[in-house]
This record gives sequence, structure tokens and C-alpha cells, in this order.
Amino acid sequence: MPRRFIVAATLALGCVACSNPDGVAPAGTGGLALRILPASGSVPFTSGRVILSGTKDTMVNATPGQPVTINNLPPGPYMVGLEALVGDSVSSFQQLSVTVVAGQTATPTVSLQPFGTVIDSMPTYTTRGQAFTVVFQRVAVATSYVVERDSFATFVTSHDTTVFDTRVQIAIPPTTPYFVRVAAVDAYGKRGTPTAARPITTLIRVVVTPGGGTIATASGTQTFTATGLDAKGNAIASVTFTWTSANAAVATVGAATGVASAVGTGQSTITASATGTTVSGTALVTVAVPPSTAVNVWSAMTVPAAAGQLAGVWGSSASNVLAVGSGNSGGTIIRYDGTSWTSMTVPPSTPSLSGLWGSSANDIFAVGYSGAILHFDASTWSAMRWSSAFLRILLSLVVS
Repeated sequence: MPRRFIVAATLALGCVACSNPDGVAPAGTGGLALRILPASGSVPFTSGRVILSGTKDTMVNATPGQPVTINNLPPGPYMVGLEALVGDSVSSFQQLSVTVVAGQTATPTVSLQPFGTVIDSMPTYTTRGQAFTVVFQRVAVATSYVVERDSFATFVTSHDTTVFDTRVQIAIPPTTPYFVRVAAVDAYGKRGTPTAARPITTLIRVVVTPGGGTIATASGTQTFTATGLDAKGNAIASVTFTWTSANAAVATVGAATGVASAVGTGQSTITASATGTTVSGTALVTVAVPPSTAVNVWSAMTVPAAAGQLAGVWGSSASNVLAVGSGNSGGTIIRYDGTSWTSMTVPPSTPSLSGLWGSSANDIFAVGYSGAILHFDASTWSAMRWSSAFLRILLSLVVS
């Protein structure tokens, strides 16, 4: 970004008076005569301050175009600070060293320097817990900088960070969009005119549209789009995505386009990952080209006729899944071994069963009506004696 700064104004400290204009200065003192003269093309200012530090500290307000004379200064070296103000902010600034001599009025000349910076780069979004980098232009006469961040564009509740470099990492809460701006700080702790506020928000989730799609022709495609959202549900326009397919034997997807192309019958998860982050969203694509069998997420399974109405299920692995319920003769338990469901033998007169829980394949509990509790030890289901306290504990485990 090209720098926009130019010499802002010329402060001509001309010889308004070669001696005290109000009369004879006290013996052994000197003076300083200043006049602020804005130049063409300068950064405008509405008021100013002249600050002296040295043998005698003093501060004098200045009006653009009007002379400022400071008398009765003890001889010696002084640091003169010159602040041109717009409202309460410094628009241009300079410091210079002046030596005051007894019986004389010092009349040096100095050029004010612009005192506003510009943000060169800053992202428009970040992720939860991730700091981001703000880079801004250096101000030659600044002693430090303040980075302000606020959820209000007016910065009424600003959180400020003082820094000494023009590249800084900061973070924001993920709950709402924020605004960031930077101001230079002069040698007297006065802030310059801040930069224009830059908005930034936190990427919380990615939504893929449509959430599911079907490709019904061998050369067919399905286009997916992704949107990054912040905590308020606002869309973040500048997010880019990388697309992947979980099953390239079913469908491929353009890494930059989100266009899925059919490869073979089946289903694949399509993922859109926000570039440079771990935030992603998914959709499901189904490829079902006639006359192939339709692809379904869920398919019906064959269970024994005696299984009856099932009410609970639990499994220790994909090849050891159990379900309980009620049949014509009372409680029923069936088991899936990864291939088929078969009935298990339960104690006689077992009432209807409604829940299952286990710590392993050889330590499983089933509960049901009339306070029934069964235990499986990897070979046999057996009825258990119980107390009301034990039943409450077991029921809480099954429900959870």
C-alpha cells in the first residue's frame, strides 16, 4: 500500500519580537517566539499545544495562525513539543531541542510530521482461540501505539493494548464481531487520530448446501456450496474452502469448486474445510444410477420372529450387538454377530425387557418390568436379586 503521508505543516518559529513584546524581560531570562503556519495540503488541525520541558516546564495552548510567545524562561536547554490537534487527537507532531539564552528570544524553525497511521493488513476473520496479526505503518515521531478493539464501532468499551512495534498479534472473544483500529502515541502520552476501524469476526462453523444430494446418471454431478458463519449466524464473505470426498470410489469432488462427480454406486461424505483452519462442514452425496439398487443410509435387518417388539439396544463392538424387548412369551433378547441376528436364551418367566447396559462383552445387564434384572457373563443370562438402591443405580446407567 503506498504511503499517503506528506509533510503536513510548517511550524515557522519566526522572530515575532526580538525582545519581550510585553516589556522588558526580567534580568537573566529569555523567551521563545512561535507561530503555527499550516501549509497547503497539510493535515488540518483546529488547535494546538506547545509543551516545554527543561529548566522550567510549561504548556501553552496555541491557535493556528496566531503567534505564541513564551517569556521569562530561565536560560538553558529545553525540549519543545508541538502538538497540532483535531478535536482531542493529535493530527501532526514534532519535538525539537532549543537553547534559551538570557536577554534573547529563540526563533527556530521546525516541520510538523503527520501523526496518523494506516493498517496495511489484517484478516477479516479468525477462529476460536486463535490470535491474528495486525500490520500498520510506522509513524516516525511516535513513541508507541495503541491497538483498540471493541464490539462497538464507536469504541465506547474499547480494550486497548499498548505496543511498540508495527506488527502485533491480538485476539478477540469468539462470541460476536469486533472492530479494530490503531492510534500512534506521542512523547506526552497523547493519541493521534486513529485509523479507520477494521471489522473482524470469529469463524465458528461451516454449513454445506445442500446437506445431501443424489446423482442419478453415470456422468452426473452435484454442486455443493459452503458458507462460513460466526457465533451470531452472520455469513463471512471472505472464507475460502478446500473440498474433499471421503469415498473416491463413489464420488470425487473439485478441491476448489465443490462439484461432486459420480464414480460408482454408493454414498460419500463431502467435506468443505475453511482454508487455513480446522473448521469444516459436511454433506452426503448418494450415487444411484439405474438400474442399480437404490442406496439408503438405513436398511432393514432380519430378526428372529420371536424377538417381538424391541425397546433397547447396546453393543460392545460391531460384531456383538444386543437388543431387548417383549414377545408372546415375555422378555426377549437377541444378538447380532456382525452377520445375522439370533435369539438368546433367557430365564423362564422373564417379563418384558426395556434396557441394556454393559461394561464389556462378558458383563452385561438387562432390566425390565416388575423389577426384572438379568446378567450375562458371556455364556448365560441369569436373574439377579436386587435392592431398590441397586436398581436406581442401574437404571441411571441404562438411561444415560
